[in-house]
Amino acid sequence: MASARLSLRLVYGLRPSRVRVSAVEYKGHLIEAFEDQPGRWFAYFSRLDAQNIAGTESNNLRTPSARYSKEDAIEFAKEAIDGLPDS
Repeated sequence: MASARLSLRLVYGLRPSRVRVSAVEYKGHLIEAFEDQPGRWFAYFSRLDAQNIAGTESNNLRTPSARYSKEDAIEFAKEAIDGLPDS
């Protein structure tokens, strides 16, 4: 249960505000990275089976803080997915 609470602090249930620029699959999830402003990268991820993400009422979540590169945003999303109870 503590793991689920930690995971929920890492992500928010928001959609990206800009065009998605990169997508990768990871552990049954699709991660989409996007640059909100120059040098401010975020990622959002959703389950490939369209089910809600464990511990949430949503099937997609966004990372809460910006990263400096697309790769860092994707890695941050992977860490959040690794912390989910169903991963």
